Amino acid sequence: MEVLFAKYNRSRIAPFKIATLIVENEGIKEVIKKPLTEEAVNHLEKMVLNYQILKNSLSNNSIEIAKPKWQNRSLTFPYFQGESITVKLLEALSHNHKEKFYSLLHDYKRFIHVNFKTQYYEKLTDVKESIFGSLLSSLKNKHCFEIYNLDLNFDNIIVDNKNKKIIIDYEWVFSLSVPVEFTLFRSIYHFYFSNDINEFGIEFDVLCNELGIDVKDREIYMQMDKAIEKFVFESSVENYVKKRFHLKDLIENKENNYYYYNFNLIKNAFQQDLIDRLLQIKDRPVYIWGTGKAAEKTKQYIMDDNKTQLNLIGYIDNNIENVGKEYNEKKVFSPEILIKEKSSNPFIIIGSSYFQEIGQQLFEKQYYYLKDYCIGVIY
Repeated sequence: MEVLFAKYNRSRIAPFKIATLIVENEGIKEVIKKPLTEEAVNHLEKMVLNYQILKNSLSNNSIEIAKPKWQNRSLTFPYFQGESITVKLLEALSHNHKEKFYSLLHDYKRFIHVNFKTQYYEKLTDVKESIFGSLLSSLKNKHCFEIYNLDLNFDNIIVDNKNKKIIIDYEWVFSLSVPVEFTLFRSIYHFYFSNDINEFGIEFDVLCNELGIDVKDREIYMQMDKAIEKFVFESSVENYVKKRFHLKDLIENKENNYYYYNFNLIKNAFQQDLIDRLLQIKDRPVYIWGTGKAAEKTKQYIMDDNKTQLNLIGYIDNNIENVGKEYNEKKVFSPEILIKEKSSNPFIIIGSSYFQEIGQQLFEKQYYYLKDYCIGVIY
């Protein structure tokens, strides 16, 4: 069995610490969720029940939800080929297709409004024992889910080649009336600030206005999102937020010795992987993903130091404004080049602090860590 992808949720509180693996065995891919603590076993077991609850909450029975199989204290799901809504949105922006970008957002809005049982409330009930406390009672005149799936965001909906949408995650499902509009807001909020969408000239409030999210309720939705972070990650949401660093911030904030030390462990591990791969990829076409300072340092590290002679074809960038130009005397390509040139077996070296997001894009294009890409200099 070969592990193609692994994500470890160690920053969560103990009952929710799990690992998600994508594995391949004899040509068949599967997704496995494993507990990282004894307390997390019960959390995974509940997902079997969550699946049935969600199935019953659908107003459209043709919607597919990844079905779990419980065995050996772990969950196994089928692997679905396709792209997440997150990736489709980023690809639209990278090609400057603003109309397609907004069309995808409205399509998601229709999807969550039409396919789940909802009920209209003039005023929501205060449910203090819920994760939202008294926040819901501040909202009025809302269409609400009868069953609330906290994970119904862009990352957890896969779109296959027939444009069919598949829900692939549902760790937290509540019998609680929550506005459909909040799910829309939360998906946009995390997508926008995780991917620096402001760099594409789009303001967050403009997105909210485009999708009809009530201005007066946005602050309440922000507080609801913080309540979720507190519920999942730490007893204090402020403590959790303090631990969320961009790699650039870690470099520039060396007085925080604990995080700086751990950053250097990460950096050194990546560079050791890079060194290990350099001698094995000399016959493959190579692309560096990135066009900033990290990409420049990556190029110097792999080429100028004469570690090996690589066939560097060019650079890759999500920013459409850079595509087609030259950087370091090499052409800049869009990520689509990796689909067009798949048969030439290219190898990608990430030269960017956004290596996690880029790694996810590569995985969804069926490029796998160490086999097809590695991480270079990341700051």
